[in-house]
Amino acid sequence: MPNSSPTLKPARIPGHPRRRARRHDTGLSLLELMVALAVLALITAGLVGGLGFARRSQDSIDRAVTARGERALAVRLVSGLVSRAEAIRDGQMLAFTGTAQTLDFYARNPVRALPPGLYRVSLTLETTAKGDSLLVSMDPEAGLSPPVRRRVATGLAPSAFRYFGRTGENGDVIWRDTWGPSPSAPRLVAFDVMGTADTGNRGGTGIDDGIGGGIGDATAGAVVQPVLLTHVTQ
Repeated sequence: MPNSSPTLKPARIPGHPRRRARRHDTGLSLLELMVALAVLALITAGLVGGLGFARRSQDSIDRAVTARGERALAVRLVSGLVSRAEAIRDGQMLAFTGTAQTLDFYARNPVRALPPGLYRVSLTLETTAKGDSLLVSMDPEAGLSPPVRRRVATGLAPSAFRYFGRTGENGDVIWRDTWGPSPSAPRLVAFDVMGTADTGNRGGTGIDDGIGGGIGDATAGAVVQPVLLTHVTQ
């Protein structure tokens, strides 16, 4: 039988192109990994920034809604109490006095939660580091129930009371920052609140008014809003 020679296989040389290709296909190079990590970092930073912006926007909206709610509460309460003012006299003078920050008068059955009767009502605007606050005090004239004192609104923009009526000096009917002691009550009481221009629009005046628009102040970029005009019982 003829001798069969063994089949020789080609020797594999290190660094052969095929081997390098297979090695390259098994994973990412260091450069590709660094690029992928950089892209991932950029995406993560964008997501974190977007979430932070959304959170800040929501916080701003929540603060605006809270401020509107506090102001609406103050407007409705002052309107309801002033509309119940009684013409109680102390001698020749009417028991109705006020300044830009305080208002004192008598009212019968000022709120439903209290026992019926005549109450001395005091409204006070107190300035704090977080804004103006409305303090309400209701003392029963007959003393049948304990006095009520509440801080009913906080964080208000700068606020003030004003009074429209005939003055005692020359009889002119004008707006004033103070009222009384006087033999008569003011024709109108205004509750002014400084606010931004986007706080709403008012269609008229009266007890049921909400938060109204006002006269723009281009210098300050704000609006002076007479949010409440209500008649007082003579």
